[in-house]
Amino acid sequence: MQDVIDCDGAKKIPAVETDLVMKSVLDSMDYMNEGLIAATVQETDIAGHSQDMNLYAQHIMLVDNYLNILLEKMSEEDLLIMSADHGNDPTTGHSQYTREKPYYLFMEKSF
Repeated sequence: MQDVIDCDGAKKIPAVETDLVMKSVLDSMDYMNEGLIAATVQETDIAGHSQDMNLYAQHIMLVDNYLNILLEKMSEEDLLIMSADHGNDPTTGHSQYTREKPYYLFMEKSF
C-alpha cells in the first residue's frame, strides 16, 4: 500500500505483522481528524501460499477482532472499504492463486 499511495504529509509505517498493521490503523484513528488510512494485511496471503490453514485462520480471526474495535471507533462520517486482490485458499493442495466465490458483506452501523 505504501508504494501505491504517495502524497504530502503521508505517514508510512512499514509492517507485515497483522497485529502491528491493525494496531497502527487504530492508533492513526486516534489522532486523525480527516484523511485516508490505507493498510494491507499480508500475512493471510503468506499463510495461503504456504498452505497453512491454521495460520491463515489465526490471521483472519485476529483481523476480525480488530474490526470490532475499529467499527466502534468509527463515526457516521467515516467510511470503511475492504477489498482483496486474489484468493489464496490454503486448502487447495497447491500454493498458486485461487479464486474463491465472492462473499459480500454489507454492514450498516446505526449511530
